[in-house]
Amino acid sequence: MEAHGHDLHKTPEHGWKHYFFEFFMLFLAVFCGFLAENFREHQVEKQREKQFIRSLIQDLKADTANITRNVSINRNLLMGKDSLQNLLYQMRADKTGPQYENEFVHLLSTYAVHFIELNFVDNTITQLKNSGSLRLIRKQAASDSIGEYYRMAALCEKQGNIAESYSHESNLSVSGLIDGYSIAHPGKSSVLRSKDPDKIIDYSNRLGTDMGASRNYLNKLMNQKILAEHLIVLLQKVYHLE
Repeated sequence: MEAHGHDLHKTPEHGWKHYFFEFFMLFLAVFCGFLAENFREHQVEKQREKQFIRSLIQDLKADTANITRNVSINRNLLMGKDSLQNLLYQMRADKTGPQYENEFVHLLSTYAVHFIELNFVDNTITQLKNSGSLRLIRKQAASDSIGEYYRMAALCEKQGNIAESYSHESNLSVSGLIDGYSIAHPGKSSVLRSKDPDKIIDYSNRLGTDMGASRNYLNKLMNQKILAEHLIVLLQKVYHLE
């Protein structure tokens, strides 16, 4: 029996089930690839999130150490300013006798003309903001506490600016009382260029305002240290870090 040529090359026909199966397998491959890529990106972002949290904890630890040093220094300055204010009352009552000059110069130069302002370590939070990576912080408790910490840090810095401005005003007001040349060259003439009780009172009042602003600043710093310590514990707990 002879076979016709067109019968030898006839392509078998496929039903709709066959084409549906091929489409389904292609869709499944694409979908699985999408899931795998999405999982990979999710894992990468989780790793980046933990890296940022570790870096943030280091910034917070640096803040607590800096706050401790700053508070210690400024408390010492406040004690000296308090002694200077008491001396000013004695000088006013005794018409600024020469016996007070050495102590006045010592307290003024050692304590009154200084104020140490703290700069918070913001390397990580700045990087997160500038790179748009704040979205990586997915733990709500962590995100809220971080935002609150840096909001309060901004208020601390604002109070620090206020305290520094009052310290500057206090230093300007004392210029009406002293002779800078005599301080630089002791023994040649009286350090006090004026013995006017009103000027002494004015400087004492400005010094008192300076001290009050500094105390407010130190109180805010101590509260900020507590916030930093609590935030460190929270982040370590939420992200299971040592």
